[in-house]
Amino acid sequence: MEFAGPEDQPKRYRMSPDFVLREIAGEYAIIPLGEGTIFSNTMMTPNRTAAFLWKSFSEPSTEEDVVRRAMEQFDGDEAAIRRDVKRFVTETLNSKVLMEVD
Repeated sequence: MEFAGPEDQPKRYRMSPDFVLREIAGEYAIIPLGEGTIFSNTMMTPNRTAAFLWKSFSEPSTEEDVVRRAMEQFDGDEAAIRRDVKRFVTETLNSKVLMEVD
């Protein structure tokens, strides 16, 4: 019997603690907390889908976990949802807003 090693496990991600998502008057805002972020003195305003993805990665999750949640929440074809989740992961990893966790 073979056991799956750590390299066989899907990657899990969570949002960086250097940023918080807040709902203000029905709109969402992402606020950087750390001075070392590339977004200091900036407030980002995500759309409803990005806010959903942010919340989905507030706890360690795989891309597949989030795709399943998104398919339950939104109408749309699976391929488009997968592309959106992948793009969110790639962009937020690149800007260090999302981080890989063990």
